[in-house]
Amino acid sequence: MEVHPRRRPNARRAAGRHLRRPGRHTMTGPHRRRPPRPMASAAADHPASWPRVAVIVVNWNGWRHSIECLESLRRMTYPAFEIIVVDNGSSDGSVARIKAWARGDAAVDSPYLEVRAAGQSIALEEYDVSGVSDPLAERSPRRISPQKDLPAEGSPRRKIGEQAGSRPSARGRPPARPLSGPRVLLLKGDTNAGFTGGNNVGIRWGLERGAEFVFLINNDAIAEPDVLTKLVREALPTPQVGMVAPTVLRYADPSLVDRQGIALTKGGLPYERRSADDGPLFCPDGCAALYRRSMLLAVARDGQYFDEEFVAYIEDVDLGIRARRRGFSAALVEPAIVYHKGGASQGGPRSPRSIYLRHRNTIWLLAKDFPPKVLLRNALWILAAQIGTLAWNLATPARAAVLKGKLDGILGLRRMWRKRREDDPAGDRADLPLDRRVFLPGRRAHPWSFRAARAGRDPTVMTSRSG
Repeated sequence: MEVHPRRRPNARRAAGRHLRRPGRHTMTGPHRRRPPRPMASAAADHPASWPRVAVIVVNWNGWRHSIECLESLRRMTYPAFEIIVVDNGSSDGSVARIKAWARGDAAVDSPYLEVRAAGQSIALEEYDVSGVSDPLAERSPRRISPQKDLPAEGSPRRKIGEQAGSRPSARGRPPARPLSGPRVLLLKGDTNAGFTGGNNVGIRWGLERGAEFVFLINNDAIAEPDVLTKLVREALPTPQVGMVAPTVLRYADPSLVDRQGIALTKGGLPYERRSADDGPLFCPDGCAALYRRSMLLAVARDGQYFDEEFVAYIEDVDLGIRARRRGFSAALVEPAIVYHKGGASQGGPRSPRSIYLRHRNTIWLLAKDFPPKVLLRNALWILAAQIGTLAWNLATPARAAVLKGKLDGILGLRRMWRKRREDDPAGDRADLPLDRRVFLPGRRAHPWSFRAARAGRDPTVMTSRSG
């Protein structure tokens, strides 16, 4: 008998109220909530003691999602962060609309967020990074004066669809300012560099400006006000924790868990965890992840943190394996909440493009990152997983994308082996915390609560990130 998930009454409304009224609710009596754990010392409550965080959002023809995401980030209570928006050469007027949002001219339609009062502007600095991905490069990016983005006093407010006039420019490196308040950097590119390329640009800029942590969030996700505080609190006391995952709930139905990081099976297939039943946490999902500066610098190769050949999908697992090969671990913070729509930037998880990338990148992951002893110990399971995901899709409309992905994955093995040889050879002695199963075909979609997120009761057929 099928059992439907328990749902909290008015779950979306309750989640919306929580976002609209950030802060802790006080309770009286013997059941009063325990005060939060201090970060590292009693001085941690002072803003100067909080490490700097760069929040990265990549946009490509998705301004409606992006301004909702940015509005939620603007409301975060963490005292030392800035937002870096990387526009991947959008053709839908995204840059103009994001600037309109910063001026307070763009209304954000969201069931989770109250409308910002008219005229409340946000400091925004715009840089043209066409052809430039490294702020330390010899050719400096073109800076567009932020003062010119604000309307003159008494001038009519520009509507979203109107194009801004020409902007005077200045050349120079981005200034390394102390992070205080919600400041936004808008990096405008001329090509679509993909999820990996866009985030690499944002990470490089964030680290150059002094960030000790980098928080990546998809543009089709929104964050609760305290999410950054909770993630940094978890990572700060333990230098070995290089990656931290929040709980991601479904935007359309926040009573259900969308993911709690990624689990990796002994067949080499990564799955989005929805509970502890889905295996040990391997690494955060790229949808929302906090990364430590020292970890990012340790895994960087040729100025890349994410491997840009992966474009999108499995790139977070590739980064996670390289981090674990260097001694870093991952942590999950269940009370840190993000809401995710899912698949807005790649056409959805079942689009031909998404299916192709997942199947190709899973093969590349095995060749590029798995330590030899892990490959040998699980060789039969890995082969079974690749054959199984191929056979599963042969009778579906996805078969062409699956076949092309598998073929291109095999054709790229030589390049991946070359990258493997260039990586840190000491990592070949590392072991990986793999789930004992080959597939996770019968995972549970859990109703959201701290208890239910660990032990749901509602079987639904789910597929892996590669199938």
